[in-house]
Amino acid sequence: TTTITTTTTTSTTSTTTTTTSTLALSFGIHIDGTLSKMVESSIPSTLRSNQKEVLLPLNTLDVIKAIGDRTPPPQGIVKALTLATAEEGAEDLVKITSMDKGTASGLETGDIVKIKGTRDYNGLYTTTVVDGNSFDIDIKATEQNLGYWEKEDTKPGGFFFDGMITSYEMTSAGKLRVTSINHKLQNEDQVQIAGSTDYNDSYPIQKIDADHFVIERKWLASEAINVQLVSLRRRGIVFDGTDDYIELLNPLPIFSSSFTVSLWIKVPTDGRGVLIGDYGINKDKSLNINFELNNGRLRLYWNNEHTIDGNKSLKDNHWHFVSFVRNKEKKTITLYVDGVLDVETKKELSDKTATVAHYIGCDSRIGTNFNYLGQISELRVWNIARTQEEIKKTMYVQLNGKERGLVGYWRLGGITANTVVDISMNANDGTVHGDAYVSGAILDRNLLDGTPATKYVNREFFAVSQRSTYIESFEFKVNTPPDITVNLDYLNNADGRGSKIFTLDYWGKANTSTEVEKPITSGIEEGVFQESECKGWFRVAYTVTIPDYISVVRSFGIANVTGNWSTLEIRKHKIFLTSDSITQSTYNEVISDLTTFHDQQLPLSCKLKEFDILEQDEQRLTKKCLELKQRIALLTELKTNRERTIQQQIDQINKQDAVVKTAKEREASAKTNYNYELNNFYNYYCSIESRNSPSSWLVGTSGFGPVTQVPNFVPTNNYHLFGITRLNDDWVRITPYIQQKKSWLLMSDRKDLKRTLCTLSLSIFQRQSIEEEKIYNENAWFKLQRADDGWYYMVYKSDPNYRIVSAGMGHVIDLMSPLAQGHNAQWRFVKSDLTFNDVINSAKSKLQIETTKLNEEREKLDKLRKDLEVLRNTDDKELERLKLILPPLLDQLDKVRLDLASLNGTIIDLSKKQNVQKMEMLPKREDKPKGPTTMGTVLEFVEPTSRISAIETSEGRVQLSYIDTQGRIRQVNYEATATTNSQYERWVSGVSRAALNLSDSGLIALDEPLIVHSNWTFECWFSYPLIDHSERKGEWHTLVGGQHDRLVTVKNGRSLGIYLHFDNDATPLREHFYECGFDFQQLTEGWHHIAVVTRVDTTVFYIDGKKVGDTKTYAVQSLENALSVSKSRQDPELISKLEKAKASSFKVFDTILSIGNKGG
Repeated sequence: TTTITTTTTTSTTSTTTTTTSTLALSFGIHIDGTLSKMVESSIPSTLRSNQKEVLLPLNTLDVIKAIGDRTPPPQGIVKALTLATAEEGAEDLVKITSMDKGTASGLETGDIVKIKGTRDYNGLYTTTVVDGNSFDIDIKATEQNLGYWEKEDTKPGGFFFDGMITSYEMTSAGKLRVTSINHKLQNEDQVQIAGSTDYNDSYPIQKIDADHFVIERKWLASEAINVQLVSLRRRGIVFDGTDDYIELLNPLPIFSSSFTVSLWIKVPTDGRGVLIGDYGINKDKSLNINFELNNGRLRLYWNNEHTIDGNKSLKDNHWHFVSFVRNKEKKTITLYVDGVLDVETKKELSDKTATVAHYIGCDSRIGTNFNYLGQISELRVWNIARTQEEIKKTMYVQLNGKERGLVGYWRLGGITANTVVDISMNANDGTVHGDAYVSGAILDRNLLDGTPATKYVNREFFAVSQRSTYIESFEFKVNTPPDITVNLDYLNNADGRGSKIFTLDYWGKANTSTEVEKPITSGIEEGVFQESECKGWFRVAYTVTIPDYISVVRSFGIANVTGNWSTLEIRKHKIFLTSDSITQSTYNEVISDLTTFHDQQLPLSCKLKEFDILEQDEQRLTKKCLELKQRIALLTELKTNRERTIQQQIDQINKQDAVVKTAKEREASAKTNYNYELNNFYNYYCSIESRNSPSSWLVGTSGFGPVTQVPNFVPTNNYHLFGITRLNDDWVRITPYIQQKKSWLLMSDRKDLKRTLCTLSLSIFQRQSIEEEKIYNENAWFKLQRADDGWYYMVYKSDPNYRIVSAGMGHVIDLMSPLAQGHNAQWRFVKSDLTFNDVINSAKSKLQIETTKLNEEREKLDKLRKDLEVLRNTDDKELERLKLILPPLLDQLDKVRLDLASLNGTIIDLSKKQNVQKMEMLPKREDKPKGPTTMGTVLEFVEPTSRISAIETSEGRVQLSYIDTQGRIRQVNYEATATTNSQYERWVSGVSRAALNLSDSGLIALDEPLIVHSNWTFECWFSYPLIDHSERKGEWHTLVGGQHDRLVTVKNGRSLGIYLHFDNDATPLREHFYECGFDFQQLTEGWHHIAVVTRVDTTVFYIDGKKVGDTKTYAVQSLENALSVSKSRQDPELISKLEKAKASSFKVFDTILSIGNKGG
């Protein structure tokens, strides 16, 4: 719809396309905003809406509080901190109770009191119940008071909720007494205090009596959480036992250390399956370690090595906190249920490193009985073995994700964008597969003392964008007594007095630090209750637009709760930010006997159709002639230069052939080198075998110790592997694998190991004196001399007459002198699969580089050869044939242009006869006979083949734009404003755009010059393609020309820009033409709109309403690009040009004299 505002009325005009013509309706708008209609009811729908889901706090539904409307009882506190009451005239403020009576008697209302030494009491405690509203907890023995106050020279309330803390008081026994409404705790129960704060600051006070005063600070509604009761209402992800599972992003890093895996599970009577598993996910890489249920009992499966089964059956449909603990040091596996030992066994598990991510709820056997059937919540993975006491203390506590040893923590209380979030430091999020969903939150109708709840709220906040629109939705289920049927009628009249069961409540704050909460009362579109796809479930959705004074909004809130029911289940709660939203309301009404606006300009329409045909012929002939001329020019140039070009091409092919040959040789050399290094035992860890004793190997030690010869050695920990490092003059150093290049083989000089081959760790070597270092260096150098058939002598550097010889099975290795020749002095180096250095990788990398270079050079050679074939196959006969075709086409083009010029004059005369037709008023609604009117008519002359675009023009018209049956743009105007009644509210049938066909020298000279100032705008319509310039001396298409400059011009039929004369002071770089960066050849054939706007120091170009270029931006970017590719990025000339361009103005200051092609 398009809105038109006048001095007398406001109307909205819209159009509906039919198959043959167009229906136009004009809706009046009353001063109170009421829109004239034909029928009352409508069908709303959303035409377009981009939505982005808001990331809410993960426990949004878990911490919803039921709120009652009773004022909480006051209690004392810096013996006590207490919530002040309305009776004391300070409702919801902090009341201070002084430890010693009478100490506050000197205070007066308005005094400033400084509070210090108070603290918050967030944490987990063991309780001693005092009465139904109070319990004691132990605090530090050093805390004998709650803080201090000293003289240092407002309040919504009345609400309460279960567990709300209204007082902290120090008892004579040194304990902290907490007053909490309806806490329902028993002795030794676990309680978690949350939301409390300290009150350290300076405040004005209000005196109550000699022992009490109130500080000007709002009481923070903290709470005492009965963790056992909370656990009964636990929510988790529901797995259907068929195809639901969660795939983690990364492998779990726990299987080579101690670990603890804990989670809450709820198993129905038919529940079973894998809790966490990777069995068979990847055939070659899976560890095959599962945490699962077997007949309802816990089981840890460890890759066919061990299976540990629990004792307690968990198939009771209740929540249980289960833990799997491996203590690597103690070699124990322990299973716990609800913090109680289930089974413990002595098992030594092999260490493993996971490379495949585990699944939650299944392993590889998806779709079988191994899929988990039940619920999972609060999955925690630790890389430490937690004690039974640690497990019990935190089983009810929500972690913050930063605890020591915690490597994975999935609360599983929400699914966002098909993902569950790992809030530990590892961010190992999981992707949800199947239809797994989060179970609903259960809200009780009454508080624990029987008080009905009036609203439910989660006071956590999420950030919003002001003036943005959000959609909040959730599904809910109402559980009622048997005599009440829950349906849509009940939901909309829950109290029998027309009140809905609840409404959504919106409020927020200006920022997170303020305590002031502000309601959102406007911009809310109340949703209707709808039935969900699941039986018994319903859905509601509200739309809210955020006002300017709100930056954060509550996570959940419903108010005005009514009805007789027991519980309300909430699930699938989501909030979306909507943008670019267009809604539609459809009114269905039959309209008959409307006036039809016939085309009274039929002669003009006929001429327009003739004009369309001729115009299309002109475009076709213009394009064909242009293509022929370009082809003739190309063939002529090829004919002139062909032989020379062919020889140059052959020379390039010969040169490239030589380059390819060289590249092949380099690749062959690299391949030979790679194969050599691949088989060279110097590049591997090797076992050293004695020829004298086959199947016997040298075996080293860690640290310092003798090397022995072991027969039939079974490799363990690779003690039998050695690496060889080349030194200079063919000498080598031999390194045991077990020391990972941190030790050598050497001949010992120690008395107890004289002339014995030993290992010496580098750390021992580095503790020697300089003389000892020299000795060790020489003793660790050997030379490998080839014997025969792959056998070698190992020559000792300190005395080259000595060689390493075998001393027999199980003995240490000794020396023999003089040079030994027998088999006992010959050794063979047998490669293992372990590489010792990077030589092979380096040779492989070099081979890949040479292969890539060879392929690139071959591609260049192939292209050169193909280009040569094209040159040789060019046919001169084609050139002669094209020259014969062109002249007749040019004659046809000239005739069509003459016909167009004649017809164009006729059309201009006919278009002066305006067709004025008035719309008919439709019948008014019977219920509002004096309301705004609706008018309508059928526009027979509007025959669109596309959707109609309606815009408001600056003259106050409604302008319809569309594509007609000839594929041309048409525009029809509705006169919504006029100076006379005869011209008001009339339709003017559209005509084709009248245009001048400017030839090569076509020019419109203005009778009077038009002076343009610093800021100006030019716009017009033009037809593309432009006139062919191939036979003209000039290179310009000028749209607007001045005395010296061209305000808008196209160079060589492609580059759009401005032309400046050197005498113009505005010339930035002493050049003529400055383009905007747009290539005209991107345009499609037909009419286009161009607008040119000068702004500050540049000229901006628009084509069809879209910005396509900017003269200054293009000039600066071109110079920056030239500077970046310059051989010297400090080119002084380019730098000078760039600085001048940034400081210059790129626009025309001139007098407009002509429209069209001035002087070529």
